[in-house]
Amino acid sequence: LEALIEKRDLEPIEAARVADLLADGKLAPAQVAALLVLLRAKGETGQELLAIAQAMRRRATPVNPLPSLSGS
Repeated sequence: LEALIEKRDLEPIEAARVADLLADGKLAPAQVAALLVLLRAKGETGQELLAIAQAMRRRATPVNPLPSLSGS
């Protein structure tokens, strides 16, 4: 949170760590709220969003597509 309080952009590794903390449930609700408010107040960068999205995708469970019901 310190970087965001200082209005400093997060490095990709920092943004990925934030995603990990969120996904692991290691942040209290107040910390999550503070993180999101500070990120929004600073202004999210494309690099930050990309790093968070990539970290979340690494954790995603692959889903097999449903078979076609149309017979094709």
